[in-house]
Amino acid sequence: MPTEFIVQGIHADEEQAMDKARQLATSKNRLPIFKVLQGEYEGEVLTLNDVPVQFGEHKLYRDRRVTAWPQKLSATPEYFAKVLSHVLPRTQH
Repeated sequence: MPTEFIVQGIHADEEQAMDKARQLATSKNRLPIFKVLQGEYEGEVLTLNDVPVQFGEHKLYRDRRVTAWPQKLSATPEYFAKVLSHVLPRTQH
C-alpha cells in the first residue's frame, strides 16, 4: 500500500511477506490490484529513483527497474493501466 510504512516486520520468505500484506490490506478494506516485482518482466516496467546511495544534507539516489504485475485476474489491461496511472508516475521506457 503506497501510504503504508515500508517496514512491517521480518519474514522468513516471500509467502509469509505476502500473507502479511494480504492481512494488512484486509484490515484496511483494500484489495490488491498489482504487485511490484524487482526487475524487468512482461508488464508495466517503471524506473524508480529510490535507492539511497548518499545520506545527509545532499542526498543521492540511484535508479532501479521494477515491473507492476496485475493481481486481479478479472481486471482488464485497460482497467489495470487506468489504476496504475493514478498510483505510480509515468516514466519513459
